[in-house]
Amino acid sequence: MHSFATLSQSSPRLAAAGRLTNSVARRLTALFGLMIFGAALLLPLSAQAVGTGSSSSSSSSSSYGGQTTASAEEPDALALFEEALDFLERGWYRRAITNLQQVTFMEPGNADAWNELGFSYRNVENYRQSEAAYKRALGLDPEHLGALNYQGYLFIETGRVEQARENLSALGALCGDCFAYTNLKEALDAL
Repeated sequence: MHSFATLSQSSPRLAAAGRLTNSVARRLTALFGLMIFGAALLLPLSAQAVGTGSSSSSSSSSSYGGQTTASAEEPDALALFEEALDFLERGWYRRAITNLQQVTFMEPGNADAWNELGFSYRNVENYRQSEAAYKRALGLDPEHLGALNYQGYLFIETGRVEQARENLSALGALCGDCFAYTNLKEALDAL
């Protein structure tokens, strides 16, 4: 019996089939890996939804952004969020986006995470995604000062100055002369 390597050397058609098979196998392996990763992310969510019936106090929990995270099985959303903020301070927007996408997946009601995701997208000039993230943040919290401020900057950067002025007006009504208001006002005055 001949090995595949021997046969592929003697026949160009079999060699091409071997490359195709290896390419398909690599793709299937990558797809399978993504499926396993997706299942690993969703497993804690489905276990939480079904409930275990136990009231063990072994899982840790924390709260921020109006949301509560719990369970040792879940990735720690708070740690991901804090790491994203560190990335933002360093100007590593793409790394922050990766973390914030995970946080918003794990905690879709976290307006702070959506706001920071919008900020990150805006800083890599992905304005469409930035706008969607700000809308989500403001849909969750219409008085979110940071989202109103950052969305105002998005409007300036995309040539929608009147909409930025509307955000400034909303900020003025919400917080008077707070940092979010004065910061956006200075940007508008500089135009």
